[in-house]
Amino acid sequence: MLGRFVHSLLARRPDLTVQIVPANELTFAPDADQPADRHAWQTVDLLIVEDLQHLAAGSLEPLTHLLDYRRAARRLSIITANAGPAQLHGLSQRLRSRLAQGLIVPLEPPGLASRQRLIRRLAAQRRLALPDAVVDWLAGRYASSVRALLGALGQLAHLSPEPTLASVQAHLEQAHEPPRPLLESLTRAVADHFGVSVKHLCGPSRQPHLLWPRQVCMYLAHRHGQLPLARIGQGLGQRTHTTVLHAIRKVEQSLCQDPQLASQLARIWARVGGCVG
Repeated sequence: MLGRFVHSLLARRPDLTVQIVPANELTFAPDADQPADRHAWQTVDLLIVEDLQHLAAGSLEPLTHLLDYRRAARRLSIITANAGPAQLHGLSQRLRSRLAQGLIVPLEPPGLASRQRLIRRLAAQRRLALPDAVVDWLAGRYASSVRALLGALGQLAHLSPEPTLASVQAHLEQAHEPPRPLLESLTRAVADHFGVSVKHLCGPSRQPHLLWPRQVCMYLAHRHGQLPLARIGQGLGQRTHTTVLHAIRKVEQSLCQDPQLASQLARIWARVGGCVG
C-alpha cells in the first residue's frame, strides 16, 4: 500500500525525492545526535520511516531531532507502526509528543468487500476470469492475510484462464509436499524470473547480469519475507550485513524512480507466497 502511494505521488510530482528507511536500519553516528546519513535524511522531500516499533532505543533522541529539523524546514515525514504513539512501548516522551502532533491515520485490515475488489482487479491483471463463487471463496479463505491472498492468486496462474471453484479449491488445498523454506522458494522465483540459475544467484560471481537479480532477492527477502539481514546474506553466498543493506537501498531507490518496478516485484513475490511455510 505504501509503495503504491509513493508511485502515485511520483507520477504526479516526478521532481520530488523520496527515501524509505526501515526503523530497525535507522542508524546514527556515535555522537548520538546526528544520523549517519543526516544530510540525505534532512533534505529529502519525503522521508518514510517504517515499523517504528522496531526502532532501537539509542535512536529515539536522534530521530526526534531529525523530525524537528524536517518540520522546521517544512519537509514531509511519514512514520508507520503497528500501533499509535500512545500504544507504542519504549518511546521517549519527546518523540511521542512529536508524533502525536501530526496526523494519525489508523489502517484496518481490508474488509470482505475490499478483498473481493482486490481479487477481481488482480485477477484481471493476470487475465483470469474468476466466477463470483471463486472470488467469494478466496475472500473468505484469506481474510487475515493479504500476503497469502496474493500468493494464492499467483498460484492460480498455472490453471486455465477460466478456473472453476472445484479446480481452485483442489489446487490450493493440496498439501502433499512440505512447504519450502522462504529463502529457497524466493531464490527459485527470482532465478526463474530473470533467467539465471539458483546456483549462480547464490554464488560468488559479481557479473552484472547477476547483481540486480541478487539485489531484488535480498530486498524481497527482507521487506516482504521479514528475514533478518544476516540470514539473507548467509543464504545468498555468505554475504555481509552491509552488502544486503546496500542491495535493499538500491532497490528502494529504483522503486522511487521506476513506477513499473513495484508490479514486477509483486509478480515475483506472488509466486512465492503460496509455496512457503
